Amino acid sequence: MADRKQWGWCAVRRNCRTSRSWPFLGGFLGALLPIIASAAVRYGHSSPLDGSYLELFKQRPGVIAHESGVLYEVLEEGSGERPRLTDRVRVRYRGSLVSGETFGQSGDNPELATATEFPVNRLIPGLQAVVPLMRRGAHWVIVVPGTLGFPSGNPLFRRTTVYDLTLEDFKPA
Repeated sequence: MADRKQWGWCAVRRNCRTSRSWPFLGGFLGALLPIIASAAVRYGHSSPLDGSYLELFKQRPGVIAHESGVLYEVLEEGSGERPRLTDRVRVRYRGSLVSGETFGQSGDNPELATATEFPVNRLIPGLQAVVPLMRRGAHWVIVVPGTLGFPSGNPLFRRTTVYDLTLEDFKPA
């Protein structure tokens, strides 16, 4: 105890300068937290909105949780065969963040969106898990948690992404 007094620890001596500076420090940190949070999102850490969006989406009627953690809602079932991981799929899609900001879509004009082709095994892991479950003509809304999304170095690393995806066709690679 004498050691602590000698060094002026505020846990023992409540009248030291550090204990008086805490109100200022608390206000300063309170103002700094939003800046830290936005920088964390910018540099690859998930947004606080991501987790709450996943929970809210999971509660919607008709939403299915895949064992991988991907959530999807079937808007149109589709018919016929399903693609394999080695196939090339032709899809119409719009990819967005949970905030609604679009980061990618098929075609240049969203109203006249043309289909885009991708090899299934080159998609992000979250889409690789569920696209092989779709049938031709299927239209799904797919929510991919950040852990199954884009690789590090990508601005969308660890961000939850939402896809409005229609599987138009596929062909063997």
